[in-house]
Amino acid sequence: MSDKVKGLILVFIVVFLVALIGSWFTISSLNVLFNLDVPITIETILAVTWLTITLKGIFSPASLKQ
Repeated sequence: MSDKVKGLILVFIVVFLVALIGSWFTISSLNVLFNLDVPITIETILAVTWLTITLKGIFSPASLKQ
């Protein structure tokens, strides 16, 4: 495996981990702010991560240009 492929894999893993940590903070802050009591499980963390990545891809400035 070349160094370029290893670098891409490392970047992908780091971005995914940052998104996971951000999702955990998002769920925790919503629980505290609105007293929602959403369980912090791997399913909810992955769902918020997927939603965050998807919405960022849809509403990024590059995709809004025409």
